[in-house]
Amino acid sequence: ISKIYGVPLGDDVVKTIEAIEQMGALVEIIKKENEADLIITGIDTNRKKQNSVILNAGSSATLFRIIAPISLMLYEEVKINANPDLLNRPMDEMNKYMDVLIEENSFIISNFDVKNQMVVDGSVSSQYASGLLFALSLIGKDCELIVDNLKSKDYLTMTKDALNDFGIEILQNNNHYSIKNNIFTKVEKEICIDYSQVSHFLVLAACKKKMIFMGLEKSNQPDIRILSILRLMGLNINNTLGFSEVKKSRLKSIRIIDVTNCIDLAPILFVVSAYVNANILFVGTERLAYKESNRKWNRNL
Repeated sequence: ISKIYGVPLGDDVVKTIEAIEQMGALVEIIKKENEADLIITGIDTNRKKQNSVILNAGSSATLFRIIAPISLMLYEEVKINANPDLLNRPMDEMNKYMDVLIEENSFIISNFDVKNQMVVDGSVSSQYASGLLFALSLIGKDCELIVDNLKSKDYLTMTKDALNDFGIEILQNNNHYSIKNNIFTKVEKEICIDYSQVSHFLVLAACKKKMIFMGLEKSNQPDIRILSILRLMGLNINNTLGFSEVKKSRLKSIRIIDVTNCIDLAPILFVVSAYVNANILFVGTERLAYKESNRKWNRNL
């Protein structure tokens, strides 16, 4: 039994909880004011592989790409219901080691070809590679994952660190990930602040009104770069006893912002650039075309 504290119950998280429950996990949700604590009894991964299961990913590409290889370690065939926007997202790389078919409003995945060494392309997303790290942790022997053209290395490092917390030893050498034969162990862990979400409030505070934040701390999340970018632009922030006071600041322009490894920050940084009324060159925006709302419009960003 593992205990996870301070979990924000957004739609993607709720869909993930429902998916793991459908596969056999037991999840007790203790709701609090703005979050929840989870007590999780894990899935028996040593059980005989079952025929099929039906899951629901909604609009979450993250959930789909991560849960697909994990579920195929437990089931021969998996049907994953999805909203139309998700069905149109790029999933080509997944066909390399599994069959991915689209039928009406669902993905049908099967025939997972698990190998001791697997090589995938990470130029569009690291999420599938994260799912493979989970799946390869279940095969019961040492194995290796190689991710070519990796654009979101920090996100994959977060997955590696999370698995390490649960007793899975993964050695990282650039884009090579060596997964050792270990067993999952129970943990008690506090969820740290999500910088992708908090970035919007940081920008609001910097542009309009002072806010007090609790829990702004060191993190391996790539989106923590919002702090360094805003500081370069003149953000006024004071840290005292675990609290951070962010004041309305006279933000200034900077010449270039590279969002290659923090692509989810791009939309809110576009807002900042409009607020300071400046010409800022954004680089590394190519993958915006693959995000939920196809946020790269018909301009040369």
